[in-house]
Amino acid sequence: MSNYNPNDDFFSSEYDKLANKGQQQTQQPKASHVDVDGWYGYNSNQPAQPTKAPRRNLVIMVTSVLMVLAFVAGFLFSTVLKPVSTEELLNEVINTIENDLLWGEDITDEQRVAMIEQSGTAMLQTLDRYSRLMSPQTAYALFNPIPTNLSTSQGYFGFAYQYSTFGLYVSQVTADSNAYGKVQEGDLVVHFSNCYDANGNFVEEFSVSDYDQAVVVDKMGKLNSCTLSLLRGGELVKVDLVRSKIGNGNDEFTMIEYYFGAGNTNMSTTPQNGAAISTVEGRHLDKLPNHVGYIRLAEFEHYRVGATEVTAEQEFKKALDKFKQSGKTKLVVDLKGNPGGWVSSACNIIGLLAQDDTTPGKLLGCTMQDKNKNTSSYFAENDYKMYNYYFGQQDGNTKDIVVWTDGNSASASELTTGALLDYGTAIQMGTTSFGKGIAQTAQALDYSGPIVQNNGVASTYNWYVYYTTAYYFSPKGTNIHGVGYTPNAPYNNLATYSQLVDAVSSYWG
Repeated sequence: MSNYNPNDDFFSSEYDKLANKGQQQTQQPKASHVDVDGWYGYNSNQPAQPTKAPRRNLVIMVTSVLMVLAFVAGFLFSTVLKPVSTEELLNEVINTIENDLLWGEDITDEQRVAMIEQSGTAMLQTLDRYSRLMSPQTAYALFNPIPTNLSTSQGYFGFAYQYSTFGLYVSQVTADSNAYGKVQEGDLVVHFSNCYDANGNFVEEFSVSDYDQAVVVDKMGKLNSCTLSLLRGGELVKVDLVRSKIGNGNDEFTMIEYYFGAGNTNMSTTPQNGAAISTVEGRHLDKLPNHVGYIRLAEFEHYRVGATEVTAEQEFKKALDKFKQSGKTKLVVDLKGNPGGWVSSACNIIGLLAQDDTTPGKLLGCTMQDKNKNTSSYFAENDYKMYNYYFGQQDGNTKDIVVWTDGNSASASELTTGALLDYGTAIQMGTTSFGKGIAQTAQALDYSGPIVQNNGVASTYNWYVYYTTAYYFSPKGTNIHGVGYTPNAPYNNLATYSQLVDAVSSYWG
């Protein structure tokens, strides 16, 4: 159920990042959440890589050549030449690049891998935009992500963006980053001034509109501090940023943020890393009613730290235990911006937050249906059917759980939301979710190549093809692909945390 692409340069149109070795999620994608030289630090899974504009331009040119050759080949096939196999055609393209392309003799192994990966991805995405071919290093990074708190130590500015010729549209700002409370979602970054690199050397100022995407990314990657000129609400605002760590030093969780009161939280209560505000202040969590707790799940992922694998459901259960101990009785589950993750993690978390007293045995999380109409059911594990332990008897007037969503809540986030709504233990607030009701799987190919593991050790790994395999349905049979889940009035179109906290306070009193 994943659409995470470690080669994306910025926040893509799909916010899904589900990885499942033999499973889903993505991150994909969603959407796609990837760091580019520290400008995007939200849930980044890997250290920033230096941007190499010349190599990037070469790949673009090679791709263009492939497209042109493919078109010409198609024309010749239909007129003069006899048809040849796909393998023969691609081999001829590669031979042309190596023998006749102006830079052909200078192609590196890294560029050759990128050419193959992008070519295969282009073929797959002709039919399915969620599919792609993954090189060994890409696949390894997807299946072996680095925890965020381990990958952000070299410093980030802390906002994600989408490139346009007019500027950089800010899509998210990371809590406890230098940009937090300064840059806002919806800002348009148009100009960079007062620019300095990590050695204190002055870097020439530039406007986004003067350069194409690759050049802007390259220029941004050289900056350690700068002044951003932002368009916000029709006015020009200037913001000073410096690279810094992200977070408040509390590494108890990698995917969970919780707030059960000022003295019972892993979120910042004072500004961190030069930010303008703290996370608790930025989300107005201190304004929640006293009997209401808050848990934010960033993604339904897994990480391996040494020999230990950490899963989203393990962390979520640990946070729920803290919720139980705090004595609070109502819970806000924040899935805003959550791009998804493993189906198994989503189903196990559903088992913690839902109940079905009419059906014995395991709790159904979702049903998958493939192209041949074959179905398979996914359940919570036996020890994850614990709703009554955490919440007790419902009062019949309100639900015990509020699920917060927005347009970036995708895939496994929607799977979880739909199940909680079906089982009647939650009410949805916020805005309509992304609308991704399909699942992907990754299949290893009989080809491998060299990689560098997260610990720096050289090894080998398989090439993978990643593709859509099934629709998923909620326990009551709902599929929301292309539609999403929409909160009922008056809890719809609540776009900010302050609006959501007010709505929660009104709902639960």
